[in-house]
Amino acid sequence: MAQKSKAKNREPTELDGPRKESLLEEAAAELNARGVTQTSLNVIAARLGVTRTALYYYVDDQRDLVFQCYRRSCEVLAQRFSRARQESDDALELLESFIDRMLAPDSPQIAVMSELSFLDDDRRDIISGLLSGIVADISGAIDRGIKAGTIRRCRSDVVARAVLGLVSWPLLLKRADPDLADRVAPNLAGAIKALLRVGVAAQRDSLVAINRSPDAPANKPIVNIFEREAIVSAKQETLLAAGSTLLNAKGVDLTSLDEIAASVGVSKAVIYHNIGDKQTFVLECYRRALRIAFETAARMEAAQSDRITAFASAIYMDSILHLRDGAPILLPMVGFAALSDTVAEELRNGGRQLLASYTRTMQVGQEEGTFRNQDFENVLTLLPSFSQWLTTWRPRPDNELPDDDIAEEITQFICLGISPLGVISA
Repeated sequence: MAQKSKAKNREPTELDGPRKESLLEEAAAELNARGVTQTSLNVIAARLGVTRTALYYYVDDQRDLVFQCYRRSCEVLAQRFSRARQESDDALELLESFIDRMLAPDSPQIAVMSELSFLDDDRRDIISGLLSGIVADISGAIDRGIKAGTIRRCRSDVVARAVLGLVSWPLLLKRADPDLADRVAPNLAGAIKALLRVGVAAQRDSLVAINRSPDAPANKPIVNIFEREAIVSAKQETLLAAGSTLLNAKGVDLTSLDEIAASVGVSKAVIYHNIGDKQTFVLECYRRALRIAFETAARMEAAQSDRITAFASAIYMDSILHLRDGAPILLPMVGFAALSDTVAEELRNGGRQLLASYTRTMQVGQEEGTFRNQDFENVLTLLPSFSQWLTTWRPRPDNELPDDDIAEEITQFICLGISPLGVISA
């Protein structure tokens, strides 16, 4: 059972009344900027102008603080969606109002619920239950839109989670690339609403074709047992894939090298021999994620098809990879704030190269008439939000929807939006 909070029995302090909201908002900003492992109670107290001791009137420890921040996030999400629902009966207008409320510059910041595994089982179940209720509300609105003919046929539960990912992602973007975050911030609400309505494709008469080629990037390489370097590479890939799965699920602090080693039936010494210490291991997981992304992007650019099909196929494959065991580690979700400036910049440069690759594909697609006229940087900045929820929010193992169907739904969402087919892209 969850430990009963001791904080409520303490004497009141200077954080009474509205100041608790200030505490949770400040903590949310710190969690979004630095992640759970790097969030400091001392920093939060200093920003509020109180002592660390004063914080303990409201929270037992860091885990309790994260729980309270996540619960507040659920409450705010539910309130903003409820208010949006009061404004319009039209499902698309309702969703756009919700997006505007979530991304309004003057809206109090909420914590993105990206590290649920940090919580104990009971508290994680509480947050998961609250999240499921919000997803159900959004899904219900989408289902009503489908019935009314204002939204095309789609999996409303998948789209609902995608919408939550989209409105959450801008809060995490600064952690990955502060300059990019500042540059696109004023336009993200409009970009999300355009993506929601009509996607990126110029033609919306039918679903976009997807090439499900069997030689797409895979998590496990084919090994030539007669080449020593190939064997070493295969060992490293096996360890990094297993580690990425655990790091995505549990975060850096709660994942040990012993646990990673045990998951593949070896000793920790094998990890040290083949990769290095924990800091090196996390970094190599990030580099592995970039290698997989670069391979997907290269296949997209080399594909002998129109650009929207090549783009859709890349999105589909990326989604598949993030749904499977060994999913690439999520940048900037896991341990990013703990990296050195040099390493962080290395990873940011990798992200910029990927952005350039997808931009080239979309620019050529616009010239050939398969992509609508749009700001590509704004759209591409949003794509990691889909990987975020695919890896961290997808219900497991009781979700019966196959990975292929989820990946297909995400791909069509990005390409076409959810307006009825036949609606012309702006």
